[in-house]
Amino acid sequence: MTETQMNVGAIAVELGLPLALIVLMALNPKATPRAIVVLGAVFPALCLYVAVTISCLVSGGQLDIFAFFAMWVMTFAVYVAAALGGLAMSFVRRPAGKLARFGLGLLSAPVAYFAFVLLVPLIPW
Repeated sequence: MTETQMNVGAIAVELGLPLALIVLMALNPKATPRAIVVLGAVFPALCLYVAVTISCLVSGGQLDIFAFFAMWVMTFAVYVAAALGGLAMSFVRRPAGKLARFGLGLLSAPVAYFAFVLLVPLIPW
């Protein structure tokens, strides 16, 4: 697998998941309470991607081009961990409001990251 293929795959997953969640919420309002928690869990990563992309565009690709291409692959495992943590927290029935459930997803991201850091050494690579 080449570096370009890894980048394209990571970009597809990391941008495709929020897009799929937004489409799901628009087409199936009953899925909104669960989807919004997962969206909240990946929101910090999306903010990072936007900030690095803007930085790269402002510098004309001169200073931050490596950061732009590296961020997708280097954050992929953490992104998946945050998404899975948000998915797990989406089964919690309370709070009921959309903003509160989005906040629940935001709170689940650091917990999922911490669990990821604790579990990775246990995997027999």
